Amino acid sequence: MSSVGVHPSAIEPNTQHELPTSDQFSSDELEDKGFPPQRHAGAVGLGPEYATTTSFPEKLQGLKDEIKGKISGKPELVEHGRERRTGELKRKERERADTQDPFATPDSG
Repeated sequence: MSSVGVHPSAIEPNTQHELPTSDQFSSDELEDKGFPPQRHAGAVGLGPEYATTTSFPEKLQGLKDEIKGKISGKPELVEHGRERRTGELKRKERERADTQDPFATPDSG
């Protein structure tokens, strides 16, 4: 009877193999194994990289603002529309939100 590739508990009676106490790995252990760092807040797909590209309605709104600014002669509206259409506005808002510290000032409520 060969025991190559068979767990000892399958062969010997009254033998129990040790189970790991936790299936969870620390982030350092995962990075050591070659996995990328976990950057989502729980639900998969709803992390910091969710919806980073400009959506079609945002592009249309940006084009609409650009045209409206050109017709009315308002260069700031043209620039705002271009930023919205290219995604610069969303990037700036995301950077502003990342630099703000929500715990810097105490709530008055």
